[in-house]
Amino acid sequence: MKVWKGAWIVVLTCFMFLTACTPQPGLEEDLNAAVKKVQDSDGGATGNGLLRMSYVASNFEWDKLYIFSSKMTKEVVNNSLGFQWEGAKDDVVGGINDRQCLFVFVKDDKVVRTVKHDRGKGDFVPITKPLTPNTAVFLADKTEKGHWIFKPASWGNSRN
Repeated sequence: MKVWKGAWIVVLTCFMFLTACTPQPGLEEDLNAAVKKVQDSDGGATGNGLLRMSYVASNFEWDKLYIFSSKMTKEVVNNSLGFQWEGAKDDVVGGINDRQCLFVFVKDDKVVRTVKHDRGKGDFVPITKPLTPNTAVFLADKTEKGHWIFKPASWGNSRN
């Protein structure tokens, strides 16, 4: 009987260890999946056409979201954030290129997460005034050339 009890403890311990070590999907994958879901909702498929960042970035706490393009200077980024961020470099913000945008999540005036997003998968307009978990809701517009542009739902149908 003791042998079986010991074997179960070993099996349970191994299971818990393997479960804890299994990599969880990253924020980039979650964002890409949310973008695809919105794109798939075009023409009446699944989804409601809205991307709620609070659903995408739900594994950590944040109170502000900014989206920066590669063309934004260190000064613009730091002025937007309201503090000096070491990720804002003189040449390339957050190490992104022209085909990417950088999502910067802030909590209590500290950058807690960033994610690079490939603009070819869905282009987000730069956001230099903070969005909160309640206001970080995006609508997608499909251009005549078939490109997707994501902008805050609070902007409505205007093309700001």
